[in-house]
Amino acid sequence: MKETIRSFSSGELQPSLHQRADLQRYATGLTTCSNFIVQAQGGVDNRPGLRFIGEVKDSTKRTRSIPFEFNTEQTYVLEFGDQIMRVIKDGGYVLAGGGPAIYEIVTPYLEADLFDLNFTQSADTMTICHRNYAARDLTRTDHDAWTLTIIDFTSQVSPPGALTLTAVGTGAGTYNKTYDYVVTAVDADGRESLASPTNSITTPSLSLTAGVQVDWADVVGADHYNIYKDTTTGTGFFGFIGQSKFSVFEDYNILPDTTFSPPDESTPISSVNNYPGAVGYYQQRRLFANTDNNPQIVLASQIGVFDSLRSSTPARDDDAIEYVVSSRQVNEIRHIIGLEDLMLLTSGRPFRVTEGQDFVLTPSTIGAKPQGKYGVSKVRPAIVDDSVLFVQDKGTRIRDLNYSIEGARYKGTDLSIMAEHLFRGREVVDMAYAQEPYGVLWCVMSDGALLGLTYQKEHQVWAWHRHETNGQFESVAVISEGEEDAAYFVVKRNINGSDVRYIERMEKRYSDLAENAFFIDSGLSYDGVPVTVVSGIDHLEGEEVVALADGNVVRGLTVNLGSITIPREASVIHVGLGYISDVETLGIDSSEQTMQGRKKNVSEVSIRVLNSRGGWVGPDADNLIEIKPRFDSDGYDTIALKTFEERVNIQPDWNDDGKVLVRQLDPLPMTILAITPEFDIGG
Repeated sequence: MKETIRSFSSGELQPSLHQRADLQRYATGLTTCSNFIVQAQGGVDNRPGLRFIGEVKDSTKRTRSIPFEFNTEQTYVLEFGDQIMRVIKDGGYVLAGGGPAIYEIVTPYLEADLFDLNFTQSADTMTICHRNYAARDLTRTDHDAWTLTIIDFTSQVSPPGALTLTAVGTGAGTYNKTYDYVVTAVDADGRESLASPTNSITTPSLSLTAGVQVDWADVVGADHYNIYKDTTTGTGFFGFIGQSKFSVFEDYNILPDTTFSPPDESTPISSVNNYPGAVGYYQQRRLFANTDNNPQIVLASQIGVFDSLRSSTPARDDDAIEYVVSSRQVNEIRHIIGLEDLMLLTSGRPFRVTEGQDFVLTPSTIGAKPQGKYGVSKVRPAIVDDSVLFVQDKGTRIRDLNYSIEGARYKGTDLSIMAEHLFRGREVVDMAYAQEPYGVLWCVMSDGALLGLTYQKEHQVWAWHRHETNGQFESVAVISEGEEDAAYFVVKRNINGSDVRYIERMEKRYSDLAENAFFIDSGLSYDGVPVTVVSGIDHLEGEEVVALADGNVVRGLTVNLGSITIPREASVIHVGLGYISDVETLGIDSSEQTMQGRKKNVSEVSIRVLNSRGGWVGPDADNLIEIKPRFDSDGYDTIALKTFEERVNIQPDWNDDGKVLVRQLDPLPMTILAITPEFDIGG
């Protein structure tokens, strides 16, 4: 009998599902998917290697990688260490003034707080928040020119000084009246100053021909001025009466618009215990939330003026907003996410911010409605198209959140339910989504493991795979580089008896030539005249490494004084730590006719691969047979990458499952499209 497995798009399934042939996902599931990435189309690719970028500033302390993307071409990974930040661009550290020193700046953030930093970005400015620190803006003006400054929420435009009031014109009324005036300055970006000192004039009542001339001194940086008047004498309720490009204005009995008043100073998040822990952008406002004194507070800046939290009385539509999310429990707001709607992800549940019938966020329209029933952890969520992927509050489940037209609310799916064993006893500590080429959510676990979730919602694909290296993954950041998204990892390794932390970048996978394959970790490459000695590998001193030299695998190498020696000259050489990639099928079973309780014996396996070389197959790790790598057409040249189907006679083994293990031991690509075991069934 034969059974062809044509897709692995359900990824690794937890052991409690290994007898559930009645499930639709069983037919496309795996027992093990280790160092293989599940394609949305159904095949699996062995994971590409990790290229060594450099050692972090201080290997004795944890380090976090954070993405910074100005546009698709100017992208960076920021290395945040204990009170230090360094910059990586295009796979290398940015040097100060061209070198040789690595560019770095001082930050206030301690090691213990790095993974609780909450950040958002607009163009060349990243806003960073943490409840222990004043909110700061990180601004880039060049590759090696970065500044980190505390956000000043006070007025950036000086108000006009003393006003001079003069009665002008003729035809005034017959009774005296007192008029109060103030003036504000407005810069070219629309920032409005606080009001000038109030000045009053008592004069016969104004008319269309009798008025008051208001004069003041020019304000540096002012584009124009707003003039306000209070006709009620001393109440302080000023209304807008006009603008002037110059430092003079004439009021001929203009009726004040009391819905438009001067702004009031407000700096509610600029002191200890009031620093915000969450930040985001929405509808041209910068939003802050979650202080020690009020974990449920949300503050939104004035429209288009991101460093102004000023308000007016009465409130204007473009004023800053202050709102407290009410719920039965005090659940801190951990993330601010702008989708089609503004979402507040709290420790208790998500909330959807309402905006009134015009769908515009204003002080008078803001509200919040609970969505779903699952709290969100502090791990930064990932936005994938119109969905949010987040870690549930306890850190052991991944869920998505998207809008459902049927229910007119946001809801989602537990994406961990089919692979709970991958989360048992550990938590997600960092994650990032790489759209291209696979659509994978990379999840760094608390024990140093790395999980991948292939997520393509429109194709109903979500598949888990796990990844291991000779060390522990500690952080991940993804940025766009060229035609792909590049995943950068902080990896803790023990090298030559000492713990070190390296920044390593997942290499691009696809190549038509075997000599360009990069399937080693913490690896480096040489490309030049043929040599036998490769140097500059000091970061792997004393370690056993593997090399791919002009497409030929060389093992049994140990780095000595930063170098290795290969037995034969080669011009393209990749050197690094080897790793094993495994795919193991589920047991042979059928939802139509159960095979449980009956022995199976797999004697032959047909395996179809794409642009691959190497590999082993068998019933288990102790009984593997090599997949024939050479064809007559290869001659004596380096074995090329091939697309083929190979039938392999494996060690017969009567057992309860009939599983098949495929392993890649070599630093070479392997893409598995289908596995067909030929088997017998006993009684």
